[in-house]
Amino acid sequence: MSYQVPHLSLGATWHHSKTNSSGTPALPMDIDFIESNRYNHDGEYETALLKFKWQLGLQDATHAMDNFSQRENTDPDKYRYNTAEAKTLDYKFEVISDVLSFGIEGFSAEHNSTITNPENMMLSAQWQ
Repeated sequence: MSYQVPHLSLGATWHHSKTNSSGTPALPMDIDFIESNRYNHDGEYETALLKFKWQLGLQDATHAMDNFSQRENTDPDKYRYNTAEAKTLDYKFEVISDVLSFGIEGFSAEHNSTITNPENMMLSAQWQ
């Protein structure tokens, strides 16, 4: 979606991704599900002397995998279920003139992964 008038343009996008269970033969675990949302906003504003440009993005994703529901694993002690979450923020702001341009940009991410064994509730490990 975009909006444009003289000297101002705005844009926004949303991307939703959803994957149900699927095998991943090259990896030691198969996908149970993936669910992700990505939001983005950008814009540009222009005056007689300066141009301002910006972009802001957010992502929220959850992903789960296991090594027993779609492949043979005859040892319940070795069952593993991994739930991984990620939240990200990226931003960019620029001020542009005929003689000078400057700006700031950055990226922040928070990740969390929890591995459990559904056959052994005592097994739980977390990484951040």
